[in-house]
Amino acid sequence: MLTPLFLSFIFFLLLFPLTSSLPQSSRICIKSGPLKSNPPELPTSDHNRAYDRDDNDIDDNINIKIIQTCRGGHATDIINSGKLKGGDIEHNSILVQSRLTFLFFYISIGSLFPYLPVYYHSLNLPGSWIGYLGSVNPITTFLISPLWGAYSDRHGNHKKILLLTFSSSVVTRLMMLLSVNPVYLAANVFVTAALNAPVKPLLDNSVMAMLRDKGSYGKMRLYGQLGFGLGSSIVGILIAKSSLGYRLPFLIHGLVSIPTFFILKNFKVPSLPSSPSSVEGRNPEGPKFKEGLTLLTKNVDALVFFFLVFAVGVSSGCIENFAYVRMREVGGTGKDMGISRFVSASAGVPMFWFSGRLTRNLGVQKVLIGTLASYAVRFTIYSRMKVPLGGLPAEFLRGATFALFWSTATIYTHKISPKGMSATLLTFMNAMYGGLGQSIGAIIGGKVQERVGTVRLFRYGATFDAAFVIVSATYFAVRSLTKSKDTPKVMKIEESDED
Repeated sequence: MLTPLFLSFIFFLLLFPLTSSLPQSSRICIKSGPLKSNPPELPTSDHNRAYDRDDNDIDDNINIKIIQTCRGGHATDIINSGKLKGGDIEHNSILVQSRLTFLFFYISIGSLFPYLPVYYHSLNLPGSWIGYLGSVNPITTFLISPLWGAYSDRHGNHKKILLLTFSSSVVTRLMMLLSVNPVYLAANVFVTAALNAPVKPLLDNSVMAMLRDKGSYGKMRLYGQLGFGLGSSIVGILIAKSSLGYRLPFLIHGLVSIPTFFILKNFKVPSLPSSPSSVEGRNPEGPKFKEGLTLLTKNVDALVFFFLVFAVGVSSGCIENFAYVRMREVGGTGKDMGISRFVSASAGVPMFWFSGRLTRNLGVQKVLIGTLASYAVRFTIYSRMKVPLGGLPAEFLRGATFALFWSTATIYTHKISPKGMSATLLTFMNAMYGGLGQSIGAIIGGKVQERVGTVRLFRYGATFDAAFVIVSATYFAVRSLTKSKDTPKVMKIEESDED
């Protein structure tokens, strides 16, 4: 019953009124029909040139063409002409492509990733080994991902790297089924993680580069949340009915990855300039990474931001590797896990949609502190869970807070990136969260779980996060009081920064 409703909801969102994706000038024509006498005064092409100076995805004369078309009478002329190269029609096509890409990519990983710790548990591996295997992927991502990002920024071949790493990582991931030896599993996870490290940040960076309004990233990323929930919920239901058990997610992951590859292949990944001078020609030396990193190290807000992202990653590494192990301990099945993921994905959709506005109103620091506080609550819920579906409130909280956290972190990282280093900084952000943070969380969680059990592990996690929230909130409060009136607000994303 839940799956058909979920599919219908996704179909509706994919066909969401296209006028919401057009700039205000085009929407006026569509809503008003023939214009009376004077068309609305629109921003000049110079404004657009400044507006998209980093993306290079909007024709400088688009607003003039829109005015001329509106003066001609009907909005249908805009659609029928199909000649607004680099303008509204093309941008709207980019939005649809972004939605489909996020949807199918996250269906593919949602069909497998949530069930990997449970698969290890089904092989009767001890908690320490589950933690070790759970840490290999993030620690490899931490070490390799920035290198991939720097290489991509230097040479500008983002799409080739995206396709190569995605397809090869799927193949090596499926090879995990060839043996149940823990050493083989660890080696396989390492190779797969090294290949997969740049996929997510390159995809995020490509979408961000093509969006006019950077704050609308969450409205694109919500399709990833939907895809992850769809993939994990369907697989959870099928596991309960299949004799393949927890080998089934691997099969479905491989099948879904085939159409995902072709969607990625058709996705218009921009040839991002490797440096500010690339307008005149590609700079063979690429971006000045040392200078850019030096500027970042002097930015206290940026350093604190990445540290808090790391702290969130530690909590995530612990809870994501053992939440469903805990569910299995109280009698949970694949169906229960699928329902849990459905609830999580459903909660994340509206948060991704409104994430841009919430980030502007709250500020990055409050989002990060709120995320850590939510982990404390989730740890507490899981530790007191007596029945499999008793963790649904924690799953709801997971979806809502992750959506806001990830959208905020991506927008802020893109905002503070030096010229030509956006992919590098996004891979670094991914590395701090999904690399160093999650690996440490998985290792610590595995050792503690093996010694004291899952319940006490989650109690310790709740205590740690609660204490960290108090310390972080105190730090930001003191820092805000000591800053002068002329100093910008700490980690505040203003509306103009997102354009």
